[in-house]
Amino acid sequence: EYLDRLRCDPEEVEALRNDLLIGVTSFFREPGAFENLRGAVIAPLVSDRTEGEPIRIWIPGCGTGEEAYSVAMLLHAEMRKQQKNFPLQIFASDIDENALEKARLGRYSAEAVDAVPEQYRRDAFGPVDGHFLVAKHLRDSIVFSCQNLVSDPPFSRLDLVSCRNVLIYLQSEAQRKVISLFAFALVPGAHLFLGKSDSISGRDDLFQLVDKDARIFRRRASAKPNITDFPLAPSAETRAAPRGAMAAGAIKPLSLAHINQEVLLEHYKAAVVIVDARGKILHFFGDATRFLQLPTGEADLDILAMARDRLGLKLRPALHRVTDGEAMAHIHDVPLRRNGDTFRANVTLRPLHPEGWHEPLVAIIFEEVDSSGDEAPVNTELGRDEVVRELERELAATKNELQATYEQFETSNEELKAANEEVMSMNEELQSANEELETSKEELQSINEELTTVNNQLSEKVDELGTTNNDLANLLNATPVAVVFLDQNMRIKRFTPKATDLFNLIPEDAGRPIEHISQKFAGVNIVDDARGVMAHLNTVEREVHTQDAWYLVRLLPYRTIDNRIEGVVAVFQDVTMHKVRQRLAITALDIMRRPAIVVDRNRSVVQVNESAREMLGYGHREIEGAAFHRLRGEDWNRPALRRLLDQAFDGVAGESPETLRIASPDQGEVAYRVRVTPSTGDAQSVWFVIVTLAPQDE
Repeated sequence: EYLDRLRCDPEEVEALRNDLLIGVTSFFREPGAFENLRGAVIAPLVSDRTEGEPIRIWIPGCGTGEEAYSVAMLLHAEMRKQQKNFPLQIFASDIDENALEKARLGRYSAEAVDAVPEQYRRDAFGPVDGHFLVAKHLRDSIVFSCQNLVSDPPFSRLDLVSCRNVLIYLQSEAQRKVISLFAFALVPGAHLFLGKSDSISGRDDLFQLVDKDARIFRRRASAKPNITDFPLAPSAETRAAPRGAMAAGAIKPLSLAHINQEVLLEHYKAAVVIVDARGKILHFFGDATRFLQLPTGEADLDILAMARDRLGLKLRPALHRVTDGEAMAHIHDVPLRRNGDTFRANVTLRPLHPEGWHEPLVAIIFEEVDSSGDEAPVNTELGRDEVVRELERELAATKNELQATYEQFETSNEELKAANEEVMSMNEELQSANEELETSKEELQSINEELTTVNNQLSEKVDELGTTNNDLANLLNATPVAVVFLDQNMRIKRFTPKATDLFNLIPEDAGRPIEHISQKFAGVNIVDDARGVMAHLNTVEREVHTQDAWYLVRLLPYRTIDNRIEGVVAVFQDVTMHKVRQRLAITALDIMRRPAIVVDRNRSVVQVNESAREMLGYGHREIEGAAFHRLRGEDWNRPALRRLLDQAFDGVAGESPETLRIASPDQGEVAYRVRVTPSTGDAQSVWFVIVTLAPQDE
């Protein structure tokens, strides 16, 4: 039932996979072993390395990264101690993507960091929100990648492989192959660091023990790791094979022995050797030493090199015929010598097609011919003619063998010529590919330099941005002006602390529409005005008041540096004191004998005293809010009087050089001198001006 569930529930498969993965690790696990690693490997490695030459390290089965960061701490500490600086390339791999995400983040609890020795902890971690974050220089020296140790390609040209407490979870055959892979990945003389329970699985030919307690090994310079068995994972072709089928490289000697036994059932007196299409011996059964001999020099399992006397000359064409599709080949009555004795043998070559084997195999069956009853040994009593016939038969057989050898030589020569042409062609292609690789290498080097430059520039920009953000945050917190920034959808982007006096805002309101926030003032609909600013790209000014204060609201478009409109800025300036001064000034005007008029920045009449109303003949409601330049008579719209008002709003008081003639109901037309006075002497605070009129004869 559970198997059926796994077939239809991918999430359950992932959960089962995560349960099977073992994530037991910690910083400096077995501290004594790491101390021995520092003294025996890290310190000499740093000492012997020249400037600019990188140190390359591989940490398979890194889990959540503690082991990788531990090795990085040792390296950085040793470089500081020896006052050296060169690139570190630490490749940390694991099959668990979730663990790798934690490793890349480099964020660990206080309990986990307690295992780090004090001399490394100060430079390796920084406290962040109750946790500890690995320092940037350590994280930059490690590349975390998802990798299956027994199926994915390994790294190469490594100075150290640290694979601790991983091999114990593999079967012995996989352990041996992984150890061979480590030997391939390491440069001669480099080191392998294993866990307390791990071993090199008897591969003393590849590694030499350096420290038994710390499980440190050195790769032998003479080691010849065999990596032809990798990858261990089944290929797509193998997975598509029927149940029970095996890849060619995965057939075990036991299966060959089984094949051999089946053949021997038919040839129970024979010695059988199984070879591949190239003549390499894969399995022996029975005593084949009467027919084969060990060659001198380098060990070689070539059947043609091991065949006695001239048997190899006869085997070669027969092997070619069988591998080319012939059902079976026979070689009869071959004379052989062994230890001074002469005997004859029959040889049968039979093709084999075992299930799952992707190339033809050949069973070579050697059978000694029993000549004791049929033939008498040749002696001096044989007649001359019989001897001649025997010699002629041997000569004819020799000619046939020489002819076959010559034909085979001609065929081989043509094949060699064709192969030579292919090799030449491949050599040219490789030369071209090498040139392209050199060009690509130069381009990559150039790109790498550009990326380094861009990275430095980005780092500088990030620092500048951080400084700018800090300055902006302090500016907004320190400003006494209420400012609210809105985006194009009327959502709050940010606001100054003073804005809470006008809106019921809290820090979490960032991102909410402004219309959802209640306001504490009356006199304006901020949302409608803001939308009008977005629609017309103009500036809107309004006066609003709360229970305690008056504010001048200025709404203007939010423009980016490249002049794009991305919202609205609402600035609320406290004008309470100006309002108080305006009220006091208006009160003072009422007791003045001369006509006086108060004008605001919009050139509208705010207030007039009793003398001015009598002079102009207006009532209270008629005069307040009227345009100053449209009062009775054309004289109010003179250019000189307009300039005088503009100067007053810039903070400069003045008197018009021209008189203003006003028709009085009871006195007729009277000429008045006009004087304009700003509310204060500060141009930045001028909100209204006072226009006083004095008769010309006074």
